[in-house]
Amino acid sequence: MMIKCTEDIVTADDSAWMNIFIGLGEEPSMNKGWESYEYVINRSRDAVSGSAKIERLNSDFSGHECGSAKYIVSGSVMQIEFPKSSISLETNASFYFKVADGVLQPEEIMSYYESGMSMPIGRLSYLYQTYTG
Repeated sequence: MMIKCTEDIVTADDSAWMNIFIGLGEEPSMNKGWESYEYVINRSRDAVSGSAKIERLNSDFSGHECGSAKYIVSGSVMQIEFPKSSISLETNASFYFKVADGVLQPEEIMSYYESGMSMPIGRLSYLYQTYTG
């Protein structure tokens, strides 16, 4: 996955730096994970090795580690690589996602409208669809 920002990315050690939220399927369901997102990548990381934890999210925003991702930052671009199996993503499956940075109260979905940077804003998500045939 490649994330392109409007300005150079400034690295930080906090848990709200460049989080990637992922939900499986084509439509968000409030019965899954936190605010319909089932996974978050990069709440904790090792900058020296360029690895970030993948966590499965609970409804209260807590999570447990279920895998790891590799990342690299160069200028305004962040690239992140992780095995699809770490988020239970099948070969031909759809998922939705958002990227957030610097949200002050990340456990409160309304903060994604009010603080930090979030793409897309608030409760919205991007959808990535794959098709067979």
